[in-house]
Amino acid sequence: QSGAKIRTWIVLAMCLLLLLFGGPLLFAATFGINPLKLREAVSKFIGGEGSSITCANWSVAPVGYQEIFTKAATNPSYRIHPALVGAMFLAETGDGKTWPSTFKTDWTGYISPAGAKGPFQFMDGTWKSNGVSVDDSGVPCKGKGCPAPNVYNVGDAAFGAAQYMKAILSNFITKNSGTSDETEIKLVACGYNWGDTKTKISTCKKFLNGDTSADVPKETKLHMEKVWTAFQNLNQDCQSDTSVAKPNSGGSKTRNESGPEKWKKWDLRYL
Repeated sequence: QSGAKIRTWIVLAMCLLLLLFGGPLLFAATFGINPLKLREAVSKFIGGEGSSITCANWSVAPVGYQEIFTKAATNPSYRIHPALVGAMFLAETGDGKTWPSTFKTDWTGYISPAGAKGPFQFMDGTWKSNGVSVDDSGVPCKGKGCPAPNVYNVGDAAFGAAQYMKAILSNFITKNSGTSDETEIKLVACGYNWGDTKTKISTCKKFLNGDTSADVPKETKLHMEKVWTAFQNLNQDCQSDTSVAKPNSGGSKTRNESGPEKWKKWDLRYL
């Protein structure tokens, strides 16, 4: 009798799956609707909004980096471009081009001469404001019982970097200002490297606009170029699921944050 019940439940489950996935496809075929688009919509409705982005130029990165950086960037609280998180990591850990030989979770001891710590090179004060504790599945942990954010943990640091860069974008870079993607990314790099103050970012903007009197530190100038170069390299041949904007329409085109154009080119601030 128990075997009959199990078989009944299996049949019911199969019928439900057929109804959910096969039914819409048959409906689509009957009425001339693109069945793949309909299936994607049904899957999104059932499984929730996804955040998958894969880019060909990430293939040289050890497995693990793109996954955790994408989770950090597309977290609903931040929603910035994964390639920006990857670019900042490459710029902060080396020449902006070279990945570590293997995926490394623990960066203990990785400290710059200036005292910046971890794979995203946070100063103590900045980390205190932006540190995020992330569990093993890449979900931020909040409330009692959560471990303290670890600046040397690549997951915690990636989420902290995404949070920090989103704050720079939101607080200092005006939406719909006609600013190019290149300028915006370089301004994020400026704030991240030199300091997230209105005066410093304004000075960087003057420098980027050709003002030779703008007094920007040499290190910050180099950092802006490294991040932008790394971003361009990572933002190539990318494919995204239907829940995010296409991430690689390229170049330094200005963003359009409203209307259908938003989904034709990636949006730095919102995916």
